[in-house]
Amino acid sequence: MAGVPSQRLARPRTTAHPRIDGDTVRVRFTGYEESSLRISIRVYAATREWNDFFAIREDILLRIYDIVTDAGSAFAFPSRTLYMARDDGLDADRGEVAKGTVKRWRSAGRLPFPRLPRDEIERLEGTLDYPPYGSPEASQEDLEAAAVTAEPLSSSPEPTNEPAEGETGLAKQPVT
Repeated sequence: MAGVPSQRLARPRTTAHPRIDGDTVRVRFTGYEESSLRISIRVYAATREWNDFFAIREDILLRIYDIVTDAGSAFAFPSRTLYMARDDGLDADRGEVAKGTVKRWRSAGRLPFPRLPRDEIERLEGTLDYPPYGSPEASQEDLEAAAVTAEPLSSSPEPTNEPAEGETGLAKQPVT
């Protein structure tokens, strides 16, 4: 993207997030809409607590918003605009820088599609500051305490002495 280092793109940014499993990052351009491009983002957050999950998801979405706006672009929202004056449009210089960046990646064989190279994943994993500096959860002690008191997303099944489907249960019975 225009003048934005590769670590500012969505795939490296989500891989670098310390609360995201880098091997699960999937950021894909999946199609065209009537007035927008569809991008699918799937990652696994390292949490078992709902509020923490929503905070991580919000952080990822806001960082992607920053990537788009820092590149001189914007999101399409369903609307109709009646122009009574001329706007500035997209930044042509940033667009040219973005084209040059992608061309260099392609020439060097480092285009980050469909996946980041393993060495890039290892270099980026866990390097993003999260929770962001200045937030109440920013200290390591707070993160460790949250992990201990976290509410699980679902409960584990209760153990039973019932045989699994297709088993006779004989091996599970105590020998007397």
